Amino acid sequence: MRLTIVAILVAVTVVAQPTSGAFLAQDATPAATLLLPYFEVDLDDANGPNTVFRVNNIAPFPVLAHVVLWTDWAVPTLGFEIFLNGSGSVDVDLRDVFAGRLPGTVPLVLAAARTNGSIPVSCGNDTLDLASVTHINVAHSGGPSAVYGQRCAGEDFNDRRARGFITIDTLFDCTDDLPSDSEYFGETTALSNSNVLTGYYAFLNRTKGTSAGALLVSIEARNNVNGESFYSRFAASDGDDDREPLPRSWVGQYFNDARETDVITWRDPGQEVNPIPCGGTPPAFPLLDTFVFLRSPAGASFNASEFVPFPTAANRTTVGSATLPSPYPFGLLSLSVPSFPLAVLSGISIADEPQAFVTFLHRLDEDRAVMVPASSRPTPTPDFLP
Repeated sequence: MRLTIVAILVAVTVVAQPTSGAFLAQDATPAATLLLPYFEVDLDDANGPNTVFRVNNIAPFPVLAHVVLWTDWAVPTLGFEIFLNGSGSVDVDLRDVFAGRLPGTVPLVLAAARTNGSIPVSCGNDTLDLASVTHINVAHSGGPSAVYGQRCAGEDFNDRRARGFITIDTLFDCTDDLPSDSEYFGETTALSNSNVLTGYYAFLNRTKGTSAGALLVSIEARNNVNGESFYSRFAASDGDDDREPLPRSWVGQYFNDARETDVITWRDPGQEVNPIPCGGTPPAFPLLDTFVFLRSPAGASFNASEFVPFPTAANRTTVGSATLPSPYPFGLLSLSVPSFPLAVLSGISIADEPQAFVTFLHRLDEDRAVMVPASSRPTPTPDFLP
């Protein structure tokens, strides 16, 4: 079967429609920020693993959105704008992005403003220069980047695959800033609180002829959020970004028999992470403060936490592998991040409450795969753990 990006994203749209939701409840609802929790792109094989996504604007008026690529160590590497017409959508193929081809959706009126200097010259570009292409390719595959003074910003798996996660924010205006820049939040921010975005993403592998997709994670905004927020580690933990935080506890079904399950996880490291000399690991990593338990249908429990199955901010880990062994053929997997992280005991300063997101990719056979989001719990409770 020939895989086309449009067909795959339309299929995901049909099976997973967003609904209206409540603030601080993890639900599929229009939001001001969307999270793609994990992506993977084979940089050498055009038919190998790839990730694509679609962003929708449910509003009748046009909306500008800022797409930010992050490494699996949660270092932002690239930001670019996409323009969505009223009730419109934009498709993004990450293989194109890593080859330097951007959606280029900004209309002529903004392109003219870019030319006369009233908005950043990068706004709406449809191509990246060679230096930027080289930067994102090496940064997301664990190599040294000249932009970072030959330092590294992500895990090196020695397989030439780009990994990380993506955030998509609504904007008032174009910006060259990234969430790690102080100007991204606060009184002069270009960030908008318009809860109008929905979206879908899919993993593709043309060699195997497989695909699986799910909703992008909705993160709603509300004016004057106080305390913990989604971007707390950049907004001084005072809610300047006005985005709701994600839950800390998740549970869902896994398979470890003829069927296989990959656990897709996103974790907030709880602090800003900077590139480091290659060969080392940033102070926040590996993320040890994650309790992971596997339960059998009979009620037996296996503690997989000691294997550190989810060491970085964006992970894809197979149940039954060396880092996530399972003595059971199927059952429930629970993941919980305590409110008092173990990292604090090691002398690492964590500014805000930890957050997480979990979804399961079930490979039912050679031709079929399906993604199922885990169920969240507002806070970890004693009865959540065995």
